[in-house]
Amino acid sequence: MLGELRLSRPVGLVLGLCVVILIVFRFSYAEAGFSFDYQFYIDFFASTKSASFRELVEATSETFPYTYWGGESVSFEFGFSFLSYLLTKIFSPSATYTVIALLSLSFKLYIFSRTKLNILYVLPLFIYAGVLLEGNALRAAVATSFLMWSSWLLYEGKLKSALIAMMIASTMHISSLVFLLGFIGAYFFHILRLYYTGILLTFSVTTVIVVNLEVILVFAGGKLGEYAAQTAKGMYVGASGFNAQSLLAISFFVIIQYCSLKDAKIVETGKEKFIWLYFSIITICLFALIAFSGVFSIFGDRLWQMAYFVVLVYVAVLWQKADRTRGFRKLSIARLYLFLGLGCVFYFLAFSLLFRYPQTNLASFFIGWKYYSYLNVL
Repeated sequence: MLGELRLSRPVGLVLGLCVVILIVFRFSYAEAGFSFDYQFYIDFFASTKSASFRELVEATSETFPYTYWGGESVSFEFGFSFLSYLLTKIFSPSATYTVIALLSLSFKLYIFSRTKLNILYVLPLFIYAGVLLEGNALRAAVATSFLMWSSWLLYEGKLKSALIAMMIASTMHISSLVFLLGFIGAYFFHILRLYYTGILLTFSVTTVIVVNLEVILVFAGGKLGEYAAQTAKGMYVGASGFNAQSLLAISFFVIIQYCSLKDAKIVETGKEKFIWLYFSIITICLFALIAFSGVFSIFGDRLWQMAYFVVLVYVAVLWQKADRTRGFRKLSIARLYLFLGLGCVFYFLAFSLLFRYPQTNLASFFIGWKYYSYLNVL
């Protein structure tokens, strides 16, 4: 069922490309106030464009792993800064934003085409990405694309290549280190052959940390301090708990366990069992972050925006692999839930981000223009 109308077919690729082009076309006409962080990127690109390579290296070495131009400018990860440097020497700051968004969305489309995920699932995913990632958090968007690629490489059994992709993602957005930590933790439990024990332990530790974030943040500064300030203003209230995001996180975890039980080959070898353990840990910890973070839901929310795509790549190929096993197709209730239930959640999230709680002007043609500024969230 998930494999019908696959992206590998010309109709799927054409439809996916049309969505990508429409989103990027809207970005090409973006202006100040397009999204909360849009102007941050334009200002950073302008500073980078006027700088020499030596100045870029010096600015990065002083505030590594970030590049900071001084004054009221923001600091971005060094990998994203060097990518920006190359492109700003060719394009204007606004065009640089559009080009990076185009490359990132196209990379996502290519990866989804490899998974052969149903095209009906992919369309709302690109709306989701266009609003939350490419339309607002461009660094996270690029990092997510590399993390998605690492998921595919893991499924292919290329652990070293996947690790390199995670490291590249971490140079684009520092929060990608969470996935590296998950990789290291899974490897540790895999060596000790502590599989379900490892899952339970990481879930417990994550939950304890999340429910005590208020105490931890007393000593926090930098970006964590900024998030704490946003939380104090009442942002993200209601974003935690048992909602659509936590439902997806726990659903992905259940699907991974369900498929591994139905198809023993998924965890047949040591390498495959390690990959299964890694994604099990990531999904159950994400559930804890979203469900139990309370007023500090921003942490789970930020990570979920990226992990949503990262985990889905593995879940998609896992489901289709199990779907080919004998007797799996008879489980109509489970299949109906996955096809209709998760599909409805995907479209509900896309609709909410475009029309109910928009964070960009991606759909301004339908709902009118709204000026977004970082002053509204700091």
